[in-house]
Amino acid sequence: MDDDDAHGTGGGTMTLQSVVKSALKSAYDINASEITVSTMGSYVILEGRVRYRGDIDRAVEISEEIAGDGRVRCRLVCR
Repeated sequence: MDDDDAHGTGGGTMTLQSVVKSALKSAYDINASEITVSTMGSYVILEGRVRYRGDIDRAVEISEEIAGDGRVRCRLVCR
């Protein structure tokens, strides 16, 4: 998949939101079952709850690998 497809601007079928959701879901080191992913333009917004503080950092890291540095807004809380 090229950058345009991952960012939802190309002709690909996967949107930025779905790529990030998929990456979080398939990550072996965090439980993303209570994370909601939305987008606003080229920004990714993460909302919901995680079990460990480190999961917040990891979710942002995974999301920024896809959306780009500084393109993730995190509203996750630790339960």
